[in-house]
Amino acid sequence: MGQKELIGPGGLGGIVTIIGSNTVNINDTKTYYASSSGINIYSGNWSVYGATILSQNATSATIKWTSSGTKIIEYIATNTSSG
Repeated sequence: MGQKELIGPGGLGGIVTIIGSNTVNINDTKTYYASSSGINIYSGNWSVYGATILSQNATSATIKWTSSGTKIIEYIATNTSSG
């Protein structure tokens, strides 16, 4: 299927890392997690291009990969506090 770019800008000067598989096939369903050292994440927004988000919450998203090629997962923490 190709690589996905994992983007995760953090709040309060922190960096958010998106954890999950970067090798998938068409119609695979995978769960991805937002993690950060030094900040607590209470809410955030997930978006993905070339796939469908089946479910999401503040720190995880379940995604069904529906097409081939390079994809992008984007996560922006919208409510955080320092750890």
